[in-house]
Amino acid sequence: MKKSMRKMLSVMFFVFSMLFVFPVMVSAAENYLVPEADSRKYTKEEISDMSLQVVCYAKNEIYARHGRLFVSQELSEYFNEQSWYKGTVSPNSFSQSVFNTNENANIRLLSDREHELNSSGYPVDKKGYNFDEVYAYLNRFAAPPIWEDFVYDSKSKTISTNCFTMKLPDNWAKHVKYSKESDDSITFYCSDVRVEKTGYGGVLCSIMREIDFVDPETFPDAVYLGSSPDFYYYILYPSDVQFDPNRLESAKIYKKMSRSTNTIEDTFELIY
Repeated sequence: MKKSMRKMLSVMFFVFSMLFVFPVMVSAAENYLVPEADSRKYTKEEISDMSLQVVCYAKNEIYARHGRLFVSQELSEYFNEQSWYKGTVSPNSFSQSVFNTNENANIRLLSDREHELNSSGYPVDKKGYNFDEVYAYLNRFAAPPIWEDFVYDSKSKTISTNCFTMKLPDNWAKHVKYSKESDDSITFYCSDVRVEKTGYGGVLCSIMREIDFVDPETFPDAVYLGSSPDFYYYILYPSDVQFDPNRLESAKIYKKMSRSTNTIEDTFELIY
C-alpha cells in the first residue's frame, strides 16, 4: 500500500475520553489492491506476489469501484467493509462499457493470473473463508506502530520506541500513564485526574505522526518535532480543560505537570 494519506484521524482521541477534545487532523483512507487500475496497465511482475485470493479480489475490485453488486456473499462482505465502496448496480444491469482501456487490460491480466494459479479460479464462498490474506497484502508496506518496542527507563526518565526517544519531565514520574491511541499516536495523561473518573481526561500531550505536513495556522496546538523519510512528527497539546477544578489536589498535580510538558520538545529525537 502506498504511503500516501492512509490514516483517518478524525476521532483521534475521543474514544479514550468523552470530554477532552483535540484538533482534528484528517487523512484519506482508501485501501485499494490495484489503486491505479484505471490510470495505467499493471505488469505480470507487479502482481506476481498476489495469492489466488488476492488476485481474485483485485480483479473484482475494478468492478466494485464502478458500483457493481456481487452475488457472492464473500465478495459482498469484503467490499462492504471498504470505505470507498458504494454498491448500487446489480450484476444483471452492470455494463462492461464503463471500463476504460487500462481497466480492461488489468482485468484480463488479473483473470489470466488467477487461472494460472488455479485453473478453476478462486473458489468464492468456501466454508470458513476470511480476509486475512487480503488485508495482509494491503498492509504489506505499513509502518510499525509508533509505540512499538516501547521502553521506559525509570532512572533516566527516558522513553524509547522503534522510532523515537524522549525524556519525560522530572515531576511526571509518579503521576504519568500512557495510552496507545492508534498506530500513529501515543498519549500521556495524569493518572491522578483519570482515576477520579469525573469525565476529565487528564491528557498532557500526545506524540503523533502524519504523512503530510500539518499547517501550524490550521492546527495551532500541534508543534512540529521533526521528520523521517516517511513521516512528520508532532507533539499535540489538548485544547480544552483536562482536570476537574473542584478536585484541588489532582488539579494542582495536573497543572504542575502541564507546565513542564514543553520540555519534551527539546529532548525528542527520531530514530530511523
